[in-house]
Amino acid sequence: MSLYQHTLTGEIREMESVPAHKAELWQAYTPPEVPLSDRRAALWEQIKATRDRLSDEGGYSVTVNGTPKWFHSDGKSKTQQLALVMLGANVPPVQWKTMDGSFVIMSQALAGAIFQAALSMDMALFAHAESLKAQVDAAADPAAVDITAGWPATYGLTA
Repeated sequence: MSLYQHTLTGEIREMESVPAHKAELWQAYTPPEVPLSDRRAALWEQIKATRDRLSDEGGYSVTVNGTPKWFHSDGKSKTQQLALVMLGANVPPVQWKTMDGSFVIMSQALAGAIFQAALSMDMALFAHAESLKAQVDAAADPAAVDITAGWPATYGLTA
């Protein structure tokens, strides 16, 4: 059994050894059990945060002239990419910077491929998040579910 003290700020501090003259200030304390529904809800919030971070920062890969290139997936980049798709045949042949710092020439076909890759990545991220939620909800011990495993590949990020 551990001994704990409530501090003036409301914290609970654990002490491994208590001086005899201060023993009356310390008490046996067992932290309350967190309800299963609360533990599941907390994990779901972590899963959603990971999903959103990977969607916003992880990028998506498109093969350009036989070489995989990663394109930015933040909100501003997605807006620009959507605008390129809407331009259709009028996409200007501009130099477009990829996540590795190299440039590619933008085209209507490339804009469409980027848009498709963005859609595919978001669908995969949301599907995996829902799969993890189902595992957490079914588990007797939700903490035993590895919510960092199985996410789609991203550019330089890990779950």
